[in-house]
Amino acid sequence: MQLPDSLREALGQVIADLRREWRREREVIEAQARETVAGLRARVVELEAELRAKIEARLAEVKDGAPGEQGPAGELGPRGERGEPGPIGPQGERGEPGAAGERGAEGAPGKLPRVAEWQDRVYREAEVVTLAGGVWQAARDTGKAPPHEDWTCIVAAGRDGADGRSLNPRATWSPDETYARLDIVALDGGAFVARRDDPGPCPGDGWQLLAMRGKPGRPGEKGDSVKGDRGPPGPPVASIDLDETGMVTIENADGSRVQGDFARVLAAIGR
Repeated sequence: MQLPDSLREALGQVIADLRREWRREREVIEAQARETVAGLRARVVELEAELRAKIEARLAEVKDGAPGEQGPAGELGPRGERGEPGPIGPQGERGEPGAAGERGAEGAPGKLPRVAEWQDRVYREAEVVTLAGGVWQAARDTGKAPPHEDWTCIVAAGRDGADGRSLNPRATWSPDETYARLDIVALDGGAFVARRDDPGPCPGDGWQLLAMRGKPGRPGEKGDSVKGDRGPPGPPVASIDLDETGMVTIENADGSRVQGDFARVLAAIGR
């Protein structure tokens, strides 16, 4: 059954009024409860303060007195007040210190076990062996070969060094030769050393000058000379020989020989 609009509005108004009334009553109750709780808390604080003051006052009245004289058997005499403490006696003198104990005899100097070359056998703890350039001490009884967790390395084996290279004197520099680092060649009265392998043309950035031809010195003072007599004519040339290197050999009729290096002359002619 559908209610008329007027009745529905009236019921809604009544419900709204009831809700507002209930809300006001709840707010009043909550306010009263908060006021009551606050009052109780304040009272608890006051009671705690009063109780603490009473305890402190009572404790202040309690004093420890000296025990009174003992009354007749079965009766306890009144408790007297505690007397003043007596004076402290003088401090006694300090005694002499006792004699120190004697030092024991010095033990024998410690030594490492004898080092032996490792063999395929069982080793006991603390034995020392050498193997592959290293020195090892057994950490426990073991039959394993070092390096192993059963061994402690005392001295490690050294590493092999690289082969050293030294200066290598060569002949006069030639563009047809192959040169390596530290090769030394002669050229135009000077000496050069190769900075690297395959250094290239000399001189150049691949070569380091070691020595160079010195400058001509000043002419000396002219000495007194006496022209001698003309000597006999020399022996005639018997033969002239030129080898592949440019070395010229002249043989005289008397068997004497004269040699000269004409390599540079021939090279200049061939350019």
